Amino acid sequence: NITIKAFMGTWCEDSQRETPGLYKLLDSLNFDYKNLTMITVNRAKKTPDNLQEGLNIFRVPTFIFYKNNKEIGRFVEYPRETLENDILKIVSGIPYKHSYEED
Repeated sequence: NITIKAFMGTWCEDSQRETPGLYKLLDSLNFDYKNLTMITVNRAKKTPDNLQEGLNIFRVPTFIFYKNNKEIGRFVEYPRETLENDILKIVSGIPYKHSYEED
């Protein structure tokens, strides 16, 4: 019952590093990819259809995790620990702040 909106830029080194890791992790979990929406943005962090509007996308990649259509957390640009550990905290309900949130 977890869905993900993932924002990335093909031009972005962080996206190039973290997005394949997200797919590798989801593959290992047999994640149902119908619950993943991958959205590419330009350097201004915008899409032609304004899919980023209202979601506070300032850095990429940004992976937003939802449970029952409610945001439960987000991974932004680079991990605090590792991609896997950061995502585990988000989906497990363990307190987590992304790299740009203050402790």
